[in-house]
Amino acid sequence: MTSCASPRRPCVSSSSTNAVESGSPLANSPEAIAHGGFAPPVEYKPDVLINNELGWKTEWMGRRLQWNGAIYKEEWKNAQIAIFDPGVTGNLTFSANGGTFEVKGLETSLVARVTPALTVSAGGSYNDSKLTKVAGFNWNDGTPIDFSQFTDANGNPLSTPGGDKGSPLSSSPKSRHWCDPAGAGRSHAGLIGVLDRTSPIVRPRRTRDS
Repeated sequence: MTSCASPRRPCVSSSSTNAVESGSPLANSPEAIAHGGFAPPVEYKPDVLINNELGWKTEWMGRRLQWNGAIYKEEWKNAQIAIFDPGVTGNLTFSANGGTFEVKGLETSLVARVTPALTVSAGGSYNDSKLTKVAGFNWNDGTPIDFSQFTDANGNPLSTPGGDKGSPLSSSPKSRHWCDPAGAGRSHAGLIGVLDRTSPIVRPRRTRDS
């Protein structure tokens, strides 16, 4: 391409551009053609969450110390998910059932009234989630799709759009700890740091004591 160095002198420029966008194996692969292609599901089932939990709330030392907590196990069946994966399903966005997840964890919190003017609270949680039943997707003729027979640009087998077995829930941190000291009995707007184990940053948040 030739550029114009001076706006006072006439010049001629030209350019040529080639663009390539990878296709979807569900649209243009031999398997897709043999099975009539792929179309997003037109409906999806209701999801079901079964939660079993054992919790406690206790007070100690004349109600100056409070300890709460819970242990839980959840089973999330037919989890409803939104899918957009151009490398697998093409330029499509759709909702579908994403399989079954098992979630196990515990959470606890401690609140201590150290003095009439100082209350300290702290807590933490542990959350372990994994996909136990992979959602199936079918070709238009009803044949189940084997995504492992396809590879990405790096030669790695493709994952099922709903996730591989054992994969965790998205946006679900494994552990989280926090500590929040706050003065009581006076009115002020202060910055209190909340330490989040999922991030190296101390996130400030504004509080106002009553």
